Amino acid sequence: MESEMPTADELRVLIESASETLNTEFKSWIDPSEPSGQDKIVRTCMALRNQNGGTLIIGIDDMTKRPAPYPAGWDADSVRAKFNADAVSALVNRYASAPFEVTVDFVEVDGVLCTGLSVSSGVQFPVAAKKQLSNSGGGTLIAIGDVFVRTLSSSHVVGTSKAGWNDWRDLFDRCFDNREADIGRFVRRHLTSIDLSALAPLLASAKPTPAVDYRKQLIELLEKGAKRFAALIDERGIDITNHGWWDTALIIEGERAKEWHSTTEFLRLIESQNPDYTGWPVWVVPLVSPHRPHVVNNRYEGLYGGFGQGDASDFMIYDPTGQFFQRRALQEDRAPDRVKPGTIFDFALPIIRCAEAIAVGLAFAKAMQYRRENTKLHFAFQWSGLRGRELTAWANPWRFLPPGGTAIDDVHMTQLTVPIDTALESIGPTLVGPLGGLFSTFDGAQINSDVFESEVRDLFNRSLKG
Repeated sequence: MESEMPTADELRVLIESASETLNTEFKSWIDPSEPSGQDKIVRTCMALRNQNGGTLIIGIDDMTKRPAPYPAGWDADSVRAKFNADAVSALVNRYASAPFEVTVDFVEVDGVLCTGLSVSSGVQFPVAAKKQLSNSGGGTLIAIGDVFVRTLSSSHVVGTSKAGWNDWRDLFDRCFDNREADIGRFVRRHLTSIDLSALAPLLASAKPTPAVDYRKQLIELLEKGAKRFAALIDERGIDITNHGWWDTALIIEGERAKEWHSTTEFLRLIESQNPDYTGWPVWVVPLVSPHRPHVVNNRYEGLYGGFGQGDASDFMIYDPTGQFFQRRALQEDRAPDRVKPGTIFDFALPIIRCAEAIAVGLAFAKAMQYRRENTKLHFAFQWSGLRGRELTAWANPWRFLPPGGTAIDDVHMTQLTVPIDTALESIGPTLVGPLGGLFSTFDGAQINSDVFESEVRDLFNRSLKG
């Protein structure tokens, strides 16, 4: 599958966030024609592949996390020449035990042309080095059989290293999740002609009963988050009259091996563990002032963006007790030069955003050391400001969508629960039911389940179109 992510704009967002994660690595200038530069590119790309995809951004100063000046004799043209897409892909796959896609994108920031190497997802078995890479003196840089992974040090600094004994479980979990997704597609494809209604009584008896307390707690979390957001907006005098909203609440249920508190350790943990599928993901953690979250009422919170055209417009709560909230202005209302705010509602964005929220929540729960035997993640998604909007394919015009109806209801809320071991590509089918009610708000509109699976697959493959 051809990868179209991240785009230049999304690379710029990654650079501006100045946040390295398990799926995002910053490097200063390196020369791909030199063994030392080849070593850094090959081992980082293999580690990102074993992490199920990510981005290596080259040209960033190690200390300031801002674009670094070009090396002597370099300019934008030489950067493009040195990081030729075909040459970079050939370099990586010359040493990787199994070929995978590596794409190259460029973005100019502060007058410097930075380079982004994007590694595809979908790893089904660990990628190892099949060939030795040596330096000019004959010393070994990469040995045959080396397996590289993205790691988190005890001080929560992200890096790339050879796989250790404590890395194999997570690596194999990612591989099995991708294999399980393939099996799931096979089963769904061959069961479409079977009448499953006869199994309904059996499935109903095995279906877990939703915890009423968690439904109530999610609603309370949505209300508290919205109230806190309103107070901050009023305090700062920000005009939000032309915005609709998407709210997300997450409560993690289960036992964990470690207690967390509102400290830098917790903040760096969730910052580094966010898989970052979209450049500005759900519960992103900017660590650069003045955007860095602050502790309020024993939890971190952050208000980001000016709520104007093109701005990232979010309010987030990160609670170490396992509760998270986010309010995001609808993307359709942040492009007044393209569409009048309050008039349309894109059908694909809720699928993508909710799928990403679930994936990020799963990553947080695992990083916070919740036990895998009995942990569940309870989500609530709520959209407001819907009245009068028409359902469209605005964000992805290549998608055909029959003319949709107009919403009468102004608010829609849905909830769902997933276990901590949920495979990423099962998230699409999981969302069909919960989001079906949202779409039916628009005069009974329906979105085919294949569309859910396609959008979610492209999200996790980092190959979204548009």
